[in-house]
Amino acid sequence: MIPGTPKDLLVYVAVLLPIKPIKFILISTFARFPSVIISTLVGDRLAVGDWKMSIMLYVAN
Repeated sequence: MIPGTPKDLLVYVAVLLPIKPIKFILISTFARFPSVIISTLVGDRLAVGDWKMSIMLYVAN
């Protein structure tokens, strides 16, 4: 599978680190949560035609 964004690439690299699976899952879940929320907001803004706000949110992501 090809990662979609750099944060996805970090998940592939992280499996090579000496970290317990539960700790990795917790860190990656909470670290990715803001990105998921912003991506949802970008989609919402695109759906209603607010291109300026969607671009600003995407850049902030």
